[in-house]
Amino acid sequence: MPDVPAASEEMSNVDWNLAFPAASDKYFPVASAEGCAFRCRFCDFSSVSSGSRDREVSAVIAEIFSIPESEGVRRVFFTDDNLFPSLRRASDLMGAMISSGMKIYWTGFIRPEIIDAEIADLMRASGCREALLGVESGDPGVRSRMGKSDDIGRILGSVKLLHERGIHTKNYFLVGFPGETEQTLKRTVELLNSYPDDASAAHRHLFLLFIPLAMSYAGSLEGRKLYGLRGYGGNWSHSTFDSTAATDFMKTLPSLINPWISPAYPGEIPELPGLLPRDVSRIYYLRNRLAAAGFSGSDTGPLWEEMRAVFSPGS
Repeated sequence: MPDVPAASEEMSNVDWNLAFPAASDKYFPVASAEGCAFRCRFCDFSSVSSGSRDREVSAVIAEIFSIPESEGVRRVFFTDDNLFPSLRRASDLMGAMISSGMKIYWTGFIRPEIIDAEIADLMRASGCREALLGVESGDPGVRSRMGKSDDIGRILGSVKLLHERGIHTKNYFLVGFPGETEQTLKRTVELLNSYPDDASAAHRHLFLLFIPLAMSYAGSLEGRKLYGLRGYGGNWSHSTFDSTAATDFMKTLPSLINPWISPAYPGEIPELPGLLPRDVSRIYYLRNRLAAAGFSGSDTGPLWEEMRAVFSPGS
């Protein structure tokens, strides 16, 4: 999650210049819509939202215009549950950002299945720096039970399209949803390890423990009965897995995932002054290698030399 100031609770125009009149390199929260049209079974938002309510694109652009620049750039964190509910909305919003003439860096939550070559081109042209992708699982069956598409190939294809354009990704995964097993978790790791790793862009992951939220379908009386779900909060079990096994799996992740695919740390964004996306990707890779070497007691000297070279090219 980017470092952002507090946002207005209302779906109304915000003039950020009133609160931040000076230049700022923060990512400012902008809501282009409210609610979500999808019904993922682990999410409790769907029970309080009847769908998605879009703001006028012109209002969104006006709010972005009020964001103070830093070295000619306005930075936006779209707070939408799903920034692109349709191809038309995606095209309209990004087209308006491009035609505005503003230099914008932006990030936001996107369902990976919607990304094709045309959308990826628009994302690049409109200033997307990182796409936040709700992948949730690399197993088709688990994704289907979650209420998501089971086309794993489409997800990997979308990530590759973004990678080719130098757009970073932050990938969210849920561990332990009903139907989860050791085998389904292996498929999730296999998916992540299939991400491109030639340093054109950085790809990060964030694994979250499944929590049976009371207002989600999975946590409802109907869902609990269907899934054989017992327990609440972070202490639960169902017919194929339990919270203890899920937690144990999460502890093993550093040893299972390609070091080019980095953990996501709180408050961190893949953007460093003067460095290209490939530099950021290599920094994450070296950081992961250094962490592994430190735990194993290996010599870290050569890795530190590589890290210094990234920050001092040509020296």
